[in-house]
Amino acid sequence: MYQNLRDGFRGLTAASFMVIGMVTAGLGQSASAGFIDSDGAQQDDITLDFQTTYTICFGGSTSITNRISQPTVFFLDDEISPADGLRVRITNISDVYSDRKNPYSDREYEDFELGSEKIILAPSNRHRTRTFSIWSRLGETLDNTFAYRIYEKRSERKLKEGTFVVTFDQIELPPITTIEGPGCGINNPPPFPPLPPPPF
Repeated sequence: MYQNLRDGFRGLTAASFMVIGMVTAGLGQSASAGFIDSDGAQQDDITLDFQTTYTICFGGSTSITNRISQPTVFFLDDEISPADGLRVRITNISDVYSDRKNPYSDREYEDFELGSEKIILAPSNRHRTRTFSIWSRLGETLDNTFAYRIYEKRSERKLKEGTFVVTFDQIELPPITTIEGPGCGINNPPPFPPLPPPPF
């Protein structure tokens, strides 16, 4: 068996070994980097909560508010330790953004325990500056692919790059009705059907 393996390797060119090395490195990068929460737990699957609130005020007026949770995460790579002067640029390269500007977040990578500065995730179909856009739809489970590059801030020398995948589930919580006024503050099922899901 070992003789057959040696014969097989003799047939490989230097370029073939280079390709094998690139694939192996890529697999290592994907497995060692990604989002974590404030407790250091890996965030490979993230659930977003969607909820409608009906606020009924005395006088007959009603306001309707849709809210989607915005999880806070951090980026950490197991192979590159955070240090002063390092940054990481994370880009959402999911196919849905192929015809528009890819959302990205460029953060300091200096916290020894959490890695990067905090990153606030929010569903959106375009790049935003206050939050990092991810692709999510109500009632669906969707994978988002992210590319990252860790680099030195001053020289912009790249230390490592790779990709990782996070799965997002968006679920609908029961809607609530709030009545505002003196002595009021009760929560009941809404008196009418909930709104349709947001257009993203």
